[in-house]
Amino acid sequence: MTSVRSSPSILWIQVWGLGLVQGAIALTWIIYNLYLNGTIPFALAMVPADKAGLGTGLYFSGGALALSVFGTLQGATDLPPTLATGLAALAFLGAGVCVGSSRYWEPR
Repeated sequence: MTSVRSSPSILWIQVWGLGLVQGAIALTWIIYNLYLNGTIPFALAMVPADKAGLGTGLYFSGGALALSVFGTLQGATDLPPTLATGLAALAFLGAGVCVGSSRYWEPR
């Protein structure tokens, strides 16, 4: 019976690859958390202080509506990757226009 032996260089490539994957996961997690920590204060800054509940409700209900519409579109038909990418780009552009046209909060 012969045993299968891997060369040491292949094992080091696997170790480096695993480290790169873990680093990419950690970087994605950090970027995602920075994004989430910035959007809720931005949504609250766009409404007066006495309507903070309205701003929070609009923020979360808008996200829920977007997920519902996307789930409906995805469930009805299989979107080709090019169409899904185009729709995502249009949504990103629309969000950018909304953010760009909003009035910015300035501290007193």
